[in-house]
Amino acid sequence: MEDLMRQIFSNHPLKDSLFPLLPLTIDQAPPTVVEFAHLHLQQPKPQHSYIGLIAMAILSSPNKKMVLAEVYEWIMTEYPYFKSRGAGWRNSIRHNLSLNDCFVKAGRAANGKNCPKTTQNS
Repeated sequence: MEDLMRQIFSNHPLKDSLFPLLPLTIDQAPPTVVEFAHLHLQQPKPQHSYIGLIAMAILSSPNKKMVLAEVYEWIMTEYPYFKSRGAGWRNSIRHNLSLNDCFVKAGRAANGKNCPKTTQNS
């Protein structure tokens, strides 16, 4: 039966669409609207490293500097995958910023807050 279904739907116009057909067994009820949305609207994990994400965030800013909160915000805006994740990814961002020499902490601002991180010019 499965082979027959595969053969029938192998040339179906929706097979490569954003809303592909869901494989169901004969005794299985179709998913509810909420279940369908959950299945198809989940964001994939980005293929970039944390260092790559940080660099893209910083380089996207006009002055090539960002405070940590701006880096978080950029990542969540560009990659909604992180919006539904816990704090672990933020710990990884801080860890990469502190240990990687390609990011430089600019010091303290006049208001006492941390200045933005920036990429090295070398």
